[in-house]
Amino acid sequence: MSTSPPPPPPGFGGPPPQDPASATPRAQVHDVRFAGYTGERTPTWTAPLTLAWWSLLRAFGRRRGWTSKFVPFALLGLALIPGVGVLTVRALLSSEFPGQELPIELLPYSAYLGMIGTLIVLWAAVVTPELVCPDIQARVTSLYFATAISPGRYVLGKWLASMAAMLGMTLVPVVVLWLGNVMFADSIPDALADDAANLPRIVGAGVIVAAFFSTLGLAVAAVTGRRAYAIGAFVGLTLGSVVLAGVFDSTGHETLAFALSLVAIPTLLAQRLFEDNDIPVVAMCVSYAVVIVVSLIALRARFRVQP
Repeated sequence: MSTSPPPPPPGFGGPPPQDPASATPRAQVHDVRFAGYTGERTPTWTAPLTLAWWSLLRAFGRRRGWTSKFVPFALLGLALIPGVGVLTVRALLSSEFPGQELPIELLPYSAYLGMIGTLIVLWAAVVTPELVCPDIQARVTSLYFATAISPGRYVLGKWLASMAAMLGMTLVPVVVLWLGNVMFADSIPDALADDAANLPRIVGAGVIVAAFFSTLGLAVAAVTGRRAYAIGAFVGLTLGSVVLAGVFDSTGHETLAFALSLVAIPTLLAQRLFEDNDIPVVAMCVSYAVVIVVSLIALRARFRVQP
């Protein structure tokens, strides 16, 4: 009686072992194609404007927690308190006093920015790190530079966002006070005619202070990717300059003291637009220009394309 030989084991000339899962195909071929961009095409010069817009939204807490939204709006609300308080007093007392006897200059426009100087410093310390520190920490600046955004356009876009944010602190509260003074006047047309000359001064003062702190704040924030470190460095730098200015002032070097205080330089120059405040204008203008130029050079060097 003959018997057939046993089948060879798998892997020795016999059929491969059958896997139940291998019976069903796993790989699929998809028709993948690269589609062209069909949206609106804008010129390359609009890239800094787009970058500035989205950076500004992030600075005010877009797509972030409620604390990131609360802090900037809380600081802005505190800056509005002096002007709103003065207007409230005028509204309550206007019926008891004739219009000419009630003083309109309860809070002079020239003194407003000096009154909220601490809030302006805190605003710059909180807002400017939000514009550049996340990009530095995530190391995405090289991705920006691989697109239509060159290092120069990147710095320009971030500076525009910082400038717009700072103008919200230096311009909005004073303009609200100006509008309130006009609205509470006995004759609005006469008040507009009499107080119209102050509006360009208000705008000029706001721009002077905003340009100074936005540029300096960005330069300090660009040193590190840590927002907490950037905030501490900016506050420490401004307060340290005030202390140093006080030391020189106590030794009789008043001109040098004015030129060294990073808080007094823009504030007193802005006040100069309204009245003569007996400050060394030339020395402070030179200090103002030096801080702006050095900050811009530092920003350009920080975000240059690495060879």
